[in-house]
Amino acid sequence: MLFDVSAMQIAQTPFIYNFSGVEPDYKACRLSEAVKERIWRSYTDNPETVTIDRLAKEYRIRKQRVHAIVWLKDIEKQEEATQGSPLDKDIEEYFERIDGTYEAADGERHVKIRRTSPLVKNSAAEDGEGPDWDELSAKEDAMMLYDFERRMSFNKKQIAGMVKTNIISRRRPPGGWSYLVEELGEQGKRGKRGGKRFVAEPDGTRRGLNELEKEFLKRESLIPRRKLTAT
Repeated sequence: MLFDVSAMQIAQTPFIYNFSGVEPDYKACRLSEAVKERIWRSYTDNPETVTIDRLAKEYRIRKQRVHAIVWLKDIEKQEEATQGSPLDKDIEEYFERIDGTYEAADGERHVKIRRTSPLVKNSAAEDGEGPDWDELSAKEDAMMLYDFERRMSFNKKQIAGMVKTNIISRRRPPGGWSYLVEELGEQGKRGKRGGKRFVAEPDGTRRGLNELEKEFLKRESLIPRRKLTAT
């Protein structure tokens, strides 16, 4: 189905127009507070059995949304424990009365946005079948989920105070700095997978990298991305 939409119309109401060809699942963003509490409780009580994948399938929402619900509920419970009383939920109850809520979505999923401009190239004759958009969408969603989980893990550590970003926290410790050292590998260059990395302590000892240091190195490394286009 083709849409004749002007640039002015998109600029005025950008949230109305969806060029993926699939209608968004509006129920996913309107799950009730009781459902979110149930998701958080199920995952917190038994994370090995009630996994993120299982909850996403059960409530028919994306895994990123399950992660977000669990994390926000964790923050909410911490705030309630700090102040010693439940948080004010008048706003949530107000929106529930106006817009209504749902117990599950209709199958929220990522859909790759198709090209809106022609791609001209010479190619051999084909059988006439178009690209598998479901497969392209699934691959793109897997990359997005990986980035989401990686950044969320780092942000949690940053909020918890494990990652220092201000100037005062980076001043020289009383005992001296610890340095990340990488031995030169066979190629004599960093990044050739030949060098062993370790942390040199101020007292002259060395140790392996902890989980936070490994995560910093992963964030420093470039992740190759292959452009997912229809061929």
